[in-house]
Amino acid sequence: MMVLLRSLLLLLRISPSTRYFIAESCSRSIEKSHFIMAKKEIALEQGWSVMEIGVAKLQRILEEKPEPPFESVQYMNLYRTIYNMCVQEPPNDYSQQLYDMYRGVIDDYNKQTVLPAIRNKDGEYMLRVLVKRWCRKFTYM
Repeated sequence: MMVLLRSLLLLLRISPSTRYFIAESCSRSIEKSHFIMAKKEIALEQGWSVMEIGVAKLQRILEEKPEPPFESVQYMNLYRTIYNMCVQEPPNDYSQQLYDMYRGVIDDYNKQTVLPAIRNKDGEYMLRVLVKRWCRKFTYM
């Protein structure tokens, strides 16, 4: 659970104090219906669909495609959904499944996007592209 949460926090590059501020602000100003709350069980498919939307948005940002940054509501919905799925009572604790699925997305991204981008390059230009993508990888992970 902690590995997945840590990865997501690094993805979104939001400091702990900012996360706390966002959580407090959002909980006061946004209706609870905007979030998947911990009180009800979240099925793997339901939570993964929320996570896929966030990951797709992040991939567009990393590829420097026109995409606005994450809004507080989007971030909090993603964070709460994943957190809640990881702290549900067994057999509904989906932390390992989410980690495995997320890892699969990262592997696919590397194979389908990063590798083709550097495969046809030579010399210094290939190295520059590789370094740029390597730096993005740490944001993505």
